[in-house]
Amino acid sequence: QTISGYNGVSLTCYQCQDCPKDKPIKYRDGTCRSCDEIPAYELTPELCGLCPTHFLTQFGDCRPCHADWTSSENAGECRKCSNRLLDIQGDCKWCGHRYAIRADASECARCPEREMKNGWCVLKDCSSDIRTYDGSCEPCGVEVPVTVADASECAKCPKREMQDGKCIRKCLDGEFRNRYAHTCHSCSAPWPVAAFETECAKCSEREMRDGECIRKCTDSQFRDSRKWCVDCTEYVSTASDASECAKCSEREMQGGACVLKVCPDRTFRNSDGSCVSCHKSTHLSTWETAEKASETECAKCPDRFRATDGYCYTCHHRSAPVADASECAKCSEREMQDGKCVWKGCPDGFFQANDGDCIPCYNDQAPVASGTECAKCPNREMKDETCVLKE
Repeated sequence: QTISGYNGVSLTCYQCQDCPKDKPIKYRDGTCRSCDEIPAYELTPELCGLCPTHFLTQFGDCRPCHADWTSSENAGECRKCSNRLLDIQGDCKWCGHRYAIRADASECARCPEREMKNGWCVLKDCSSDIRTYDGSCEPCGVEVPVTVADASECAKCPKREMQDGKCIRKCLDGEFRNRYAHTCHSCSAPWPVAAFETECAKCSEREMRDGECIRKCTDSQFRDSRKWCVDCTEYVSTASDASECAKCSEREMQGGACVLKVCPDRTFRNSDGSCVSCHKSTHLSTWETAEKASETECAKCPDRFRATDGYCYTCHHRSAPVADASECAKCSEREMQDGKCVWKGCPDGFFQANDGDCIPCYNDQAPVASGTECAKCPNREMKDETCVLKE
């Protein structure tokens, strides 16, 4: 016995037996899986017919439906996806999207869960959410105010109320309301907020100044130019008035910024005056940033080297900058190659690009690299002399 699947493909019953709609494929191990959980090369035309999120190409390949398709490039593919429609701009939209979509009635009709209202293609069921003025559905927990056509929509949500024609969230204890955006802020928020005095008064740790509700600084803090309270011992360099900076005996003004007079042990001063930790990594780091610093300051850290661009790198930084041999020699895991201080060999999970940088296998960069290096990552392949992620 056969049944009709998506894309007009006939399916044998064992493929969909006892599996829910969100996981329509019975895999060989007996489990039900979604189409996205099946490797692309295993999605046969028959299985692809079970997937509303996929379509069959003219070559018989099963490919996913992408949200960023446009009419000029992918209109045909978009229409092969049963859960998609084209808006009036030609963009391919998901039928289940909570926002109202500008579309022709014929396109809207492609989605059984949607209908035309006032020129918009909207979801039919918005019972548990707030229906906005244009027909979109917003969850009750959304932080920003919502403009509604009918106050009854706001009444669906017990933690919201109408104010100035908008459905806004009720602020909790320990919160106060922004004067203009109508959003709720924590009393402990470090930033200044435009608010009415009555709202600011709800927070004992805040005070009004120049129309803004700001934090009250403690005796061990100073106020910077952003009106934030900064600890006197904070490593950061920040713009401030001299009178505020003078509240901290351990700080002084340098070039308009309030900085620590002396950076603590195992730190160095960067070019903006902040004190930065020397930081000793135990493995190659994908997140560390290099800091611009003088040669004297960078030399305070035995686990860093200074490149010719004036930046102070940790030995475990994944980049391979141009540097003097004497600087590169500070790092046992590095060596000089073509004037650059490079890793002697990238660790597992990385491959080395031709410019010497160690690139994470999962990174979406596609640098020029050798086939040997690219082969270190099973999820990559060579294409036009570059190492790219497999599709």
